[in-house]
Amino acid sequence: MKKVLLLTVTALFFVSFINAQPRAIGLRLGGNSAELTFHQLLNNEANLLEFDFGMTWHGGVLGTITYNWTSTTASGDWRTYAGFGIAGGYNWNNNSWYPGLTLTPTNTNTKVDWYLMHYWTWGISGMIAVEYKIPNLPIAISLDYRPLIGFDLGTKNDTGKFGIMYNIPGLWNFGVAARFMLM
Repeated sequence: MKKVLLLTVTALFFVSFINAQPRAIGLRLGGNSAELTFHQLLNNEANLLEFDFGMTWHGGVLGTITYNWTSTTASGDWRTYAGFGIAGGYNWNNNSWYPGLTLTPTNTNTKVDWYLMHYWTWGISGMIAVEYKIPNLPIAISLDYRPLIGFDLGTKNDTGKFGIMYNIPGLWNFGVAARFMLM
């Protein structure tokens, strides 16, 4: 009985802490994905935890978690935030659309396509953003840059063996988001 009571009190404390902090949910359209986005403000709105999960434009899923430091203007309508986090995903297509993947061998004039099939993406993600909360409405719009510095791991198309590549689309990840403020 004591364990149940302790677990219940702990759960209620955790839920009340999360409910006391403002949060927002919305959609983000980025340079390489369309994502659901969730903001959880922490420490009296001084910090922000952002969760993003969505589909990539080239056939895959991508998830990102970033921890951001925020700065708000005196009016409260504008907020800037920047931080870092982690990202990971899986692509079920190939990355042959990457620029510069067609190599020309030195001994022949034929071209060899070297690209990854069904590959995992992982890395470190950054975040720089500016957000505007529309006065008298619970809606915020933001413009951000969220680079992913990481790697793609999969099998090489030409050999079927393991391959690793630098994640090129992660550097193109500019985005715009609209979020509904829940509190």
